[in-house]
Amino acid sequence: MGGDSVRISIRQQLGAGICLLVFYALALSLLMIDHNLSENYEEKVKADSVAAADSLARNIAQFINNTNIMNQMIASYPRLQELPREEQQQLLAGTVKRYPWVQLMTISRLDGTEIVRSQGYRATNVDRPWFRQFMHAGKPSLSPMFYSLSSTLPAVALTSGIYDEQGKLAGVMMSDINSAALQELVDSYAVGEGREVYLLDSDGTIATYPQHTRMEELYNYRTLKRQHLMRDVDGGVLRDHEGRFAIRQEPFDVDPEFLTLVRKTIAGEDGVREYRDADGERYLCAYRSVEFAGLDGRWSLLVVQRYSDAMEYVQQSLRQSLWIMIAVLLFSLAVTIWWAGHFTRPIVALAQTAKRVKAGDLSVRVPLTAKNELGYLERQFNAMIESLEQNRQERLAASQKIKRLAYHDSLTGLPNRVQFRLFLKRQLRRLQKGVVVFVDLDQFKYVNDTFGHSAGDRLLVQVSRRLVQAAGDKAFACRLGGDEFMVVLTDETALADIAARADAIVQALAQEYKVSGRVLRISASVGIARYPEDGNTVEELMRKADTAMYRAKNNGRNCWKLYSEE
Repeated sequence: MGGDSVRISIRQQLGAGICLLVFYALALSLLMIDHNLSENYEEKVKADSVAAADSLARNIAQFINNTNIMNQMIASYPRLQELPREEQQQLLAGTVKRYPWVQLMTISRLDGTEIVRSQGYRATNVDRPWFRQFMHAGKPSLSPMFYSLSSTLPAVALTSGIYDEQGKLAGVMMSDINSAALQELVDSYAVGEGREVYLLDSDGTIATYPQHTRMEELYNYRTLKRQHLMRDVDGGVLRDHEGRFAIRQEPFDVDPEFLTLVRKTIAGEDGVREYRDADGERYLCAYRSVEFAGLDGRWSLLVVQRYSDAMEYVQQSLRQSLWIMIAVLLFSLAVTIWWAGHFTRPIVALAQTAKRVKAGDLSVRVPLTAKNELGYLERQFNAMIESLEQNRQERLAASQKIKRLAYHDSLTGLPNRVQFRLFLKRQLRRLQKGVVVFVDLDQFKYVNDTFGHSAGDRLLVQVSRRLVQAAGDKAFACRLGGDEFMVVLTDETALADIAARADAIVQALAQEYKVSGRVLRISASVGIARYPEDGNTVEELMRKADTAMYRAKNNGRNCWKLYSEE
C-alpha cells in the first residue's frame, strides 16, 4: 500500500450518507408499520372472533328452537294418544325422515313406558336422563348429552308434554338429535386460521369437539371426567343386567387458563380474552352463553383461535415489506448521487403506500414520477398491489370452481362418483331400505368411433337429462364416468315399483337422439341391487349392481336385471 492513502470521494460519501439515512428511515417506517398494522389487525381479529361466536350462537339457538317447535307441533297433534299405534308410528317415522338431524322420536306414558317410537323396539324410559329432566321441570326441556340407545352415540333430546283435552299432562314426546348434526353446524364456522369451536351443554359436557375422533366420548368440564362406553372383545357395547350401558369414567387434563374461561362461560359470562396453554402458545377465545327460547337449560360456546395463525397475515405482510424495502435500499445505493434531491419524495410516497397496503387498502397506487429505474420500481409496486387484488378474486373464484369440480361431472353437470359415494353412505346410515341402479350404455364405443368423441359427449348430455327425468324427482342420479351412470332410489323399494321405474329408465334411454344433425339410437343395460338384501356397504352394492348389469348385457341388452346369487 506504501504511503498512498485510500481516498473516498464526495460522491461516495454523499451516497453512503444518504443511503444510511434512507436505511434508518426505512427501518423506522417498518417499525411503525409493524406497530400500527399489528395493533389494528389484532383488534380486527378480536372483533371477528366475537362476531363469529355471536353468529354461531344465534344459529345454534335457531337450530334447537326450530327443532323444539317441530317437537311441540307433533306433541300437540289432535288426539295424538287416541290414534292407532300404527298411525302414531307412521307420524313419527315420517317426521324423522323429513328432519334428518332427528334420529329418533318416542311417545312415552308418564310412568316412562314407551307407547311408540319412530323405529326399533320400544323401551322403558323412566331412568333416561331426558325423561327425568322433563318430569322434574314440567315443561319443554333440552337434555344434557347422553348415549342414545338407538345409535350408541352421544345425542341430546328435546322433550315436550302431551296434554289431553282437559289440559292435563298425559304423556311425553321426545326427539333425539344426533350430535353429528350439531358438529356439522359448528364445523362450518371452525375453518381457516386455526379456529376451533367448543359447544358445551347445560351440565358442562362437550356437545361438539374440534377433534372428531373424540366424538364418541363425553367430556365434562365441570367434573373434568370423560365417559365412554365399555365394549367387549368384538366391539359390542356392554350392558348391565337391566339393559343399561356400561360406562367407564376417567379424569382428563385441561389447560388451567382455558378451564377458567370455560367456567366463566358456564356461569353465564360473555367476553373475549387471550390465554396460554401449557406450552406457552397464545390463543384468543371468544365465549358466549347460548339461550333457548322456552327451554330449560343454557349451553356454552367457545370459539378458540391460535394467535399465531390469526396474525399470519400481518407477519406475511411484514416479510413482503422487508423485501420491498431492501430492494428500495439497493436501488437508492445505485442512483443516490445523481438523484439525491429527487429520491426522498418518491420513497416517502412508497412508504406511505406500503402502510396503506398493509392496512388492507388495495385500491391505493404509488404515483408515477419518472420513467427511469425508480419509475420502474413504482410501476412494479403498483403491479404487485394489482396482483394482490387479482389473487384475492382468483382465490375466491378458484375455491368455488374446485368445490364444484370435486363433486360434479364437468360434462353433464350431474353429481360425480365422489358425491355418489358420500350420498349413498349417508343413505345407508339413515334409511332402512333402498335401491342402487347401475346404468351402462350399449354400443356407446361405436358412437365415439363412428361419429367422434364430440358427438359422444353431446349424446351423454342428452342421456343424462333423460335419465334424471325417468328416475324421478326423489331419485339421486350421477355419472360415474364414461358411459356409466348410477341412480339411488329411496322411496321405491317394492319389487313392482322397482320394475316400473327400471322399465321407465330403459324405455327412456332407448328413444331416438338427435346429435349433430343425425338421428341415433342407443340402448342401455341396467343392473339393480337392493339394500340391505344385497349388501350394506357402498362397495358391495356397486359391485352387485355391476354384476346384475352385465347379466342384462348377456341377456341381449336394452333390459334390466335384479341381482341374484344364481
